[in-house]
Amino acid sequence: MRNAGIFLGVVLTLAAILTVASAVRLALDLHRDEVGIMRLMGATESAIRAPFWLCATAEGLLGGGVALGLLYGTYRLAAHWLAKNPHPILSVFWVGFLSAPAALLLPAVGAAAGLTGSLLSLGKRHARRVTRIA
Repeated sequence: MRNAGIFLGVVLTLAAILTVASAVRLALDLHRDEVGIMRLMGATESAIRAPFWLCATAEGLLGGGVALGLLYGTYRLAAHWLAKNPHPILSVFWVGFLSAPAALLLPAVGAAAGLTGSLLSLGKRHARRVTRIA
């Protein structure tokens, strides 16, 4: 069960990274004119990319927090249901919720996925392409 959960978590994390990368690339294309103006005014690449990095990281952190909340809500609902209607097999799986370090790992992984996705989408190749368009 644990290995299946870890596998599913890795697959969903990779999907989140790809989703964030696509969203950041679309946002960068949407703000192409502003990025061009910032470059003309002498902004560094880090100053241009930092808002995208921060936004993607914050969204990943928020997504991890929402996932943790939904997971805890599901756990409480299942624990309440199993308290009313005990089941010999299902009761084994609902022994306890995640430990505090494991629970805090979910928002941290979400933030890391957001940052990774934004770093992937804002690579040097894409930055050059936007420069040529602008």
